[in-house]
Amino acid sequence: MKQFLFFSFVYFNFFLDTQLEVTAELRPRFEYRHGYKQSFQDEVKAATFISQRIGFNINFKSEHFDFYMSFQNIRVWGNIPQLNTTDKYGIALHQAWAN
Repeated sequence: MKQFLFFSFVYFNFFLDTQLEVTAELRPRFEYRHGYKQSFQDEVKAATFISQRIGFNINFKSEHFDFYMSFQNIRVWGNIPQLNTTDKYGIALHQAWAN
């Protein structure tokens, strides 16, 4: 079965003039909040954290069919333990379309 899928993929890519593009991105962001939406006071502590967004994109183009899917995972570092099996903030479908 695996060989059939592999050869089908090769056939569709090379003989039917198609393109398959797979991309990924990692976007970390550091934030320092002290006085967010107001003037800061001395007794209020500042907040610092790093959030990240991971994206995985699949774009398939052929002569008669275009298809795109984008998956994302957004989280704050240290918010969830690394080996947590009940992570409710898993990978989500961000965008999908077919033409």
